[in-house]
Amino acid sequence: MGIITDREIEIKCPECKYVQMATIGDAIEEKKVICGGCKKTINLKFKGDDPTKIEQELNRLLKSIPKKITIKI
Repeated sequence: MGIITDREIEIKCPECKYVQMATIGDAIEEKKVICGGCKKTINLKFKGDDPTKIEQELNRLLKSIPKKITIKI
């Protein structure tokens, strides 16, 4: 999906506290991640506003920024 879903986040294992990376997209899709420390399965859950709606709004705002900006000194 892009800007938001490709962003990496830290996931801390609730069992052994091992920290590993996953993407926001993984959380949105509620994927399962195997802990790199204790090898237990971590079930990702997404809580919050609708991520698709957030990403659409961000993309709309980014498109409103000019592609070329001239700064006079």
